[in-house]
Amino acid sequence: MKVFVFGASGRMGQELKKIIDSNSKYQWVGGYGQESHGFELSEKPDVVIDFSLPEALPQLISLVESQACALVSGTTGWDEPQRKSFESLKKQHPIFWSANMSVGIHLMAQLVKTLARFGDRYSFQIEETHHIHKKDKPSGTAILLEKAAQQSTDQLKPTLSIREGEVFGIHKFIAQSPNEALEIKHEAFGRSLFAQGALDVAEWLITQKPGLYTMENFTSGQI
Repeated sequence: MKVFVFGASGRMGQELKKIIDSNSKYQWVGGYGQESHGFELSEKPDVVIDFSLPEALPQLISLVESQACALVSGTTGWDEPQRKSFESLKKQHPIFWSANMSVGIHLMAQLVKTLARFGDRYSFQIEETHHIHKKDKPSGTAILLEKAAQQSTDQLKPTLSIREGEVFGIHKFIAQSPNEALEIKHEAFGRSLFAQGALDVAEWLITQKPGLYTMENFTSGQI
C-alpha cells in the first residue's frame, strides 16, 4: 500500500514514517509538513493519511483531489464550514474520519452509551488527560464520548480537560451516585496505537467505494 502522510513533521507523522519504513507491505511515497513547499511524491499514493491542523485543510483537499486517492484523517478541531469542506470529498473519494484510531476507544463509546442509560441513578462526567502540546480542549476523543453519552442521558457534567507532561491520552467516563462510583477508562501507551490503527483503516478504505466512513463502519462485523 502506497502511503502519503499529510502532517509528516508532527508527532503522529513521524510515528507513521517509523512504522511504514519497518514494514514491507507499506511504501512511503511522500510527506507534507510545516516546512514543506508543495507536494513531492515518488509515486501516486493509494491513500493519504492526515494528522495535521485545521488551517491546512485547503492543501489537504487539493492533494486528495489531484491524486484521486483515498483519505484517512485523524485531524480534530475543525469548525463546521471546514467539516463540510472535508465531507465534500466523499462524492469522488473514499474518505474516513475519526477523532481516535483506536478500536478500544470505539468499544468504550459503546459502553458509555449503555451506562449512560442509567441517568436516573447516576450523574456522569468525562475526564481527559493529554500532553501539554495538545491544542484542542476538550480533545476530539472526549467529544466523541460526549456524543455517545448524550444519546442516552442529559445528566452529563462538563468535561474536565487536563494538559500535563507527555501523556499520550487517558479518557475516563465516571458514573457517580451518593452510594457508589463506576469508572470506564482507556489509556494509550504510545502513539503507535493510533498510527497502526490509521494504517489498518487505510488498508480497508482503499477497497471501498467513494463515501464518508467512520470507525463504526470499519469495525462492523469485527466486534
